[in-house]
Amino acid sequence: MANLDFLVFIIIGAGVLVYGYTLGLGRLALLTISSYLALVLADSFPYQMISSLNTTANAPWEKLAVFAVFLALMYLFLPDSLLQSYVRIKSSPKGKIWKILLFSILQLGLFWAIIVSFLPEETVQGLTPALVTYFSGIFSFIWLIVPLFFWFIFRKAD
Repeated sequence: MANLDFLVFIIIGAGVLVYGYTLGLGRLALLTISSYLALVLADSFPYQMISSLNTTANAPWEKLAVFAVFLALMYLFLPDSLLQSYVRIKSSPKGKIWKILLFSILQLGLFWAIIVSFLPEETVQGLTPALVTYFSGIFSFIWLIVPLFFWFIFRKAD
């Protein structure tokens, strides 16, 4: 079992590195900001209107789907906004490998924390204990704060 955990760790680590390096620091920052905006919009979305139009009232995946739609819209349309100059998307180089790796891990941790927060309780109980422990409760809040903290640090350093 320990060998399988190590293999999964290696695969996820390689995936994080490829994910971050293909996006670059500027796009990772934009994706992080888009995540926060999409989270706010998904939390305040009028789900009762959808539930009254839909036969599957209170479907557990509605909030996650709305978050994904808002995330995609924010990611696509924010590069053309004033945020572009603030995040420095076009002029942003790929960045140093350690910054990309760290920010990629933080971004994926943020996504996992958001996804776990949207899942119904019975689904969360079926997840692995480590996933539930490190991506819910107080850790969920930490995953929301830490990417912003490092983004400000990286921005000041550049």
